[in-house]
Amino acid sequence: MRKRNPFSLNFGMIPGKYIERTTVTDEVVESLTDEENPDHCFMLTGLRGSGKTVTFTKIEKIIETYDDWVVVDLNINT
Repeated sequence: MRKRNPFSLNFGMIPGKYIERTTVTDEVVESLTDEENPDHCFMLTGLRGSGKTVTFTKIEKIIETYDDWVVVDLNINT
């Protein structure tokens, strides 16, 4: 019997089996929204399939809820 792939093949879509990265997500959102913090640049790194795009999408969705932020999607396909 063939097993189903637990990972989503749609970039940024939260898969059925998702490891919550609350600490990382909260840290990045807090740093981005803190006016006193000079670090407004982040790089998410990791192995293929480790959840970088999903984590970034989660951060994007949180930042979108802030009234004083504008999120611009630069994906040419959407």
